[in-house]
Amino acid sequence: MTSIKASAFFILVCLFTFSTASAQLSIRTLSTARYGKLPNIDNENNPAVFSDLILEYRYNSFLGGIRTEGFRADHIGNRYDRVSQKYLEYTADWGSARLGNSYAILGRGIIFRGFELPGFVNESRVFRTQHRVIRDLSGLNLNFNRGPVSAKFLLGETPVNALDPPEERAEGDLRGGQLSVNIPANITLGTAYLVYNTTSKDKLSSYFLSWSADDFLTQIGAKDLTFDFYSEYATNKDYGKLAKFNRQTPHALYVTGNFTWSTLGGSLEYKDYQAFDFGINDPPPLIRENSEYLLNRITHRLDSFGERGYQAELYYSPQLPTRITGNFSRAKNNSGNLFLQRYIGIDYTFDPWTARFFFDHGKEEFLSESRRITTGIVPDYTFSNGTIIGLDLEWQNVKREFSPDFVYTLTNLYANLSLQNWHKWSLAFSLERSTDPDVTGVDPLRESEVKYFFNSNVGWQPLPQVSLQLFAGERRRSTQCDHGFCLEVLDYKGVELRLDTVW
Repeated sequence: MTSIKASAFFILVCLFTFSTASAQLSIRTLSTARYGKLPNIDNENNPAVFSDLILEYRYNSFLGGIRTEGFRADHIGNRYDRVSQKYLEYTADWGSARLGNSYAILGRGIIFRGFELPGFVNESRVFRTQHRVIRDLSGLNLNFNRGPVSAKFLLGETPVNALDPPEERAEGDLRGGQLSVNIPANITLGTAYLVYNTTSKDKLSSYFLSWSADDFLTQIGAKDLTFDFYSEYATNKDYGKLAKFNRQTPHALYVTGNFTWSTLGGSLEYKDYQAFDFGINDPPPLIRENSEYLLNRITHRLDSFGERGYQAELYYSPQLPTRITGNFSRAKNNSGNLFLQRYIGIDYTFDPWTARFFFDHGKEEFLSESRRITTGIVPDYTFSNGTIIGLDLEWQNVKREFSPDFVYTLTNLYANLSLQNWHKWSLAFSLERSTDPDVTGVDPLRESEVKYFFNSNVGWQPLPQVSLQLFAGERRRSTQCDHGFCLEVLDYKGVELRLDTVW
């Protein structure tokens, strides 16, 4: 009751403190309704409804907002309705100040990163409750910018767990900030510091440097060449000073550089992480996040408790509509498990056709996968009225070696046929064939079985502010990666309607 009263008071402050003459009210909603079967719960079709509403009120330099989430399902006792966010923000020439829930990032996220995965609705494995994927800060968030100097200050409660929607915030708090300064030659030097209190007390600090060499290269006559560099080192101060660094000291080192030169471009990244997973940070994984369906599903998950590696990517565009991309990624954790990925992709446009061909070969020893081969072709054709018809065909072969006596291979086939007209409607049919024992449920050394997954998706945008999506069929349990963050999409069979609105 206290929380409801506080939220009601907050809304009144946001909506009625200022005159409405220069005010602007915005509303964003995301709702899903499903009816179908949930594995491992029962064999009956069950309804479930999820809703997410964001109400914001802006007046001149002030912004106030409140967010609510709710979930209802007849078969699940863990239902909830909650105010997940409320905030008040002031923006000026010098920066901004925000009280309540906010997102922030220090450096490249090595010691702290708040985020929201846009448009993604997650589902907990145990209770099958749905919720948005959010890691935010509840407290004070100050940002200051004046000339070459930028500063941040954070003070608040422990961020919300990004995977499960807790009824109460976890015990603990954090405080810290960041200071950076731009010096001549487009160089930025910065440092960040964060004290994180939970059952233990961690004092995290980082030092970073970035350099954009474009002006320098222009001055020396290399106008077609661009180059950017960034490096960051972080440590836990409770484990000693920087001078006492050794392999077992909790630390995180990240270095990256990228260039373009005429029709050629590339990047090189290096990572060295040791005991640096605090639940509030996200060190860069240095793994290619592929858009191809079967490749995205096997994206390597970073082990920031102990992992070293690098990623190199090179692309070449001999002609404007053609692009050839090659990527090599390598990582090894403290247990000696090796990850390798070799990727090559060719994108070609011959109006009104576009096509992509890709081939990927690698291994993931942490999952006992000694060989992974994935290849596919993705062509599409654009009609004169803007309608696009596309085809996605992919094949994957995986060899798993748990021991000399426990070895087997599996294959996945994926096909998707789509038809769409941008900002109006879309239609897609997907079929997947798999012999993966994790899906079929059989002993791979005794027998082989095939399982098929078929589903369709229909999209319609009756208004610029309204979008509808209808899913029907069976969805396979798999991993989905977006914006550098990977989540498990659970299996489901039935229909699901999704409504997004922005007013």
